[in-house]
Amino acid sequence: MKKILLIALLPLLLLLSCEKEKEEDNNDDNGTTGAGTDYSFSSIYDGETIYDIDFYNETTYFAGLTNGYYFGDDLDYDLSDLQRVNVVEKIINTENEIWLATNDGLKRIRRNDVNIGYGFPHVFDIALLDDDFLYYTTKEGLFKFDKNAQTPPFSESITLPDLTQYVEAPYSVSDAFPFRVFIDSQERIWLIYMSGGVLMNDGTYWQHFHNGNSGLRSNAIRSIIESEDGTIYIGQWQGGLAKYENGELQAVDINERNDFSVWAMEFDKDGNLLVGTWNGFYVLNPREDAWDFYNGIEQFGFGYKVRTFETDPDGIIWMGLESRGIIRINVN
Repeated sequence: MKKILLIALLPLLLLLSCEKEKEEDNNDDNGTTGAGTDYSFSSIYDGETIYDIDFYNETTYFAGLTNGYYFGDDLDYDLSDLQRVNVVEKIINTENEIWLATNDGLKRIRRNDVNIGYGFPHVFDIALLDDDFLYYTTKEGLFKFDKNAQTPPFSESITLPDLTQYVEAPYSVSDAFPFRVFIDSQERIWLIYMSGGVLMNDGTYWQHFHNGNSGLRSNAIRSIIESEDGTIYIGQWQGGLAKYENGELQAVDINERNDFSVWAMEFDKDGNLLVGTWNGFYVLNPREDAWDFYNGIEQFGFGYKVRTFETDPDGIIWMGLESRGIIRINVN
């Protein structure tokens, strides 16, 4: 597959770089506990940090790195004006365009057309609402963006509760911002905060979950995903895993551990939940409530830090790592 690497020209200005020092997990699990998973592994782009991966057909993928981009085949996009963007936090591929959340704002790449850059501050996440609107998050909060607007203003600010009183050390009040935005199958909006807990809006009001009123162990949240049965899983910084079902947010213990950081999650084609930490990944079989732990993969060594997961159309999971590229996980 032909790949194009565009090297960014500006130095890296990434807020989350401090997480390397903040978030060192010390997992001491060294075996499996019976989830029954059977995986094989292969690696590409070793040495790169991968922030996000996305697909829109069988042959095209996009990977965001600290110093550029990798594209798969069959792309008719002009990327020449994106060289100055050196961090891609989030990628959404659609049939005719690609949306990027970057440290230089929101980027829209149209197929066979002119690219558009919107000069917002560092955008951390984006979520498509429908054909006309999307949400994006910055340190200033949550914004609703009109994709059809031809002139400013393109977006409107959404009023959110002040969560600064729920910030915990080592974070400061400046970290009380929505780090990720997620829209579930019931069209509820979830906001997970760098520090401050979780907000959920069901269309009427914002409900706030934190470590004083729910099963959260930490108010610093890092990831969120929904299962086929509608269960919401939430990954925390040094707080492990929690899940929302039947109207309650409950703690989940993994091998009697609850102090690790969960940066990414994904379901494999058999319905097992992969939980990416700063020191390998766990696999949960929800049907049997059993866990496997992959701290070391024989050909790739130990202690890899998981940044993201994405499943391709063939059911192969692409795992983006900190400074280790991509490991592809095939469910056998």
